[in-house]
Amino acid sequence: MFERKRYLNLPGEEQTQRTTSRSASFFGIQRSNGSDDGTEKQINAFVSPVETKNAPVANPEISPKDSVAQQEGGNKDEVKPMEIKASTGPSCDPQGVTIDQFLKQAGNTDDSFGKTTLNRDDVTFPEVILKNGELQKTTAGMPVSSFYLLPQTFKDKGSVIIQDGGSGEENHFCPKGTYDKHWQITQSGSDKIKEGEQEHCSDLTLAFNLSLAKFREAVNSAAGKKFSSQSQANTYLEKQTGVHPDQWNNYFWCLASKTRVRDTQKWHYPKSLRTRVDEHCQKAITVLSAGNLPDIGQHPSADIIKDCDIKAPDKK
Repeated sequence: MFERKRYLNLPGEEQTQRTTSRSASFFGIQRSNGSDDGTEKQINAFVSPVETKNAPVANPEISPKDSVAQQEGGNKDEVKPMEIKASTGPSCDPQGVTIDQFLKQAGNTDDSFGKTTLNRDDVTFPEVILKNGELQKTTAGMPVSSFYLLPQTFKDKGSVIIQDGGSGEENHFCPKGTYDKHWQITQSGSDKIKEGEQEHCSDLTLAFNLSLAKFREAVNSAAGKKFSSQSQANTYLEKQTGVHPDQWNNYFWCLASKTRVRDTQKWHYPKSLRTRVDEHCQKAITVLSAGNLPDIGQHPSADIIKDCDIKAPDKK
């Protein structure tokens, strides 16, 4: 996306001018402010462990997947392993939409070409639960919503000022003046936007598999095993996974947050954009094609989602 402000940060980072309803995680391609000043857009990615509340989805046919449902356990007198929550795996599949459909989605804004969202409330974290001293089974899940714009032309905010009428090929010899800003997303441009959102999806899926999925399997492999205390169970699982259960959630967020490097390094930053006036001298059009996003597809998730070393806090 192009430079319109992205408004959600990790705890401890300074917030920008606008905020969404509470907090969510965004990755996407931004659009520019509409001025013809060379401003570029980028695909932004932020992962936040802050709790969120999801607003209603206005357009059900492209709504994000339902969040994980709670499921009650069995008879309290039973000691066999039980399911704590409905089982689900990582889910992240970018959906192509029109600009109108995109803007109808709760939390989406008019500064973006696409967005991938992960809310804390949608994540099912594995748990270490003892029942009568016996370790219970657990689950983990990570539903993610992801949208990108299909090929289309649409009006943007702002305008473009043409300083020299009729002097350049891009202006079709139209008079100098102010023209409404429009975007034209070509098929190849839409495909690249989708690929950029899929990169964030792939990053999150890898983060899930390296953390929550691994922790879930460690618990379930030991389900039914007797422990004298919660501390003993935690110590056992720390040896199995390399991460203390008290830090499982933080470890996941650390890995998932690595996806932001695609934005901070401007790998998702469109290059060499050109704006022209249409042949009827009615509007200014900026074309977005695959060539404007050359860094997408060049950085595998395995090179990014790594290098988290989170220790359990010392207990006195």
